[in-house]
Amino acid sequence: MPLPIIAKGIMKSLIFTVTAGHTGTEYLAKLFNLIDGVAAYHEGKANCQALATPLGYNTIFPAIKLRPSMGIDFIKSSREAFINSLSGHTYVETDHIIGKGFIEAWWQLKIAPKLVFLKRDPRSIAKGFFTTGVWPCYSPAGFSSTYGPDDPGVLPLPRWQRLTPYQLCYWYALAMEYRQLKYKLFLSPEIYYEISLNQLTEYARFTAMLDHLNVPYSDIRNEHAEVSATKHNCQQKIPSFRLMLEDIDFEAEEAEVRQLVSWYEPYLINVIENQYE
Repeated sequence: MPLPIIAKGIMKSLIFTVTAGHTGTEYLAKLFNLIDGVAAYHEGKANCQALATPLGYNTIFPAIKLRPSMGIDFIKSSREAFINSLSGHTYVETDHIIGKGFIEAWWQLKIAPKLVFLKRDPRSIAKGFFTTGVWPCYSPAGFSSTYGPDDPGVLPLPRWQRLTPYQLCYWYALAMEYRQLKYKLFLSPEIYYEISLNQLTEYARFTAMLDHLNVPYSDIRNEHAEVSATKHNCQQKIPSFRLMLEDIDFEAEEAEVRQLVSWYEPYLINVIENQYE
């Protein structure tokens, strides 16, 4: 039996993202905030709306990797009352950390949010994380906001300790594609929608997503075009890391990661190659 989309305690439709990050999450939140009756947040920020700010998922993410049940306490203490205090019919969060264990916490509470599988090619995602110093297993920022191969339930990566920081960033991008595929195995199609960063710029595709997720909207074609013409991800890139990209043999390093992963999830590699290459 499918879980209820709106359950006792939360009297709104919920929409969250399952995505790696560096995929257009802030842009998506700004698009959602164009719609009357929708309150959309990106990493604890309400963007252009003068709304209160909830506690960020990043504050507890390292802990729930070790003790997933803490996600339930976090939702009860920082989300239920906050969401119900807002006006409107739909609450959206586009924080990429939600899809790394917090969705399961919502399910444990018998609440099934609708999901946006926000996609981008793995190399662009890996470059984004590498140049901002968010390296899985290698940097404090990577530990606090991404998975590592030793975390439970993630995409297997044997002998990861001998790989480079860029290869771990690339693996992480694949790992989030893997997570999307796993969710699709048991979720009803009406619960989720797949869309890429490039497709978000197309008004027809954006509204198709709204229709699929049952979000009512008026004609916001002009507003969509205005938001789409603006740069959104202003996360600071570290100059030395940008220079290091020039010395990376992307084809070779990525091929090694795909080969290691293919021993465990060959289907994932086929999906990646068909979608992005």
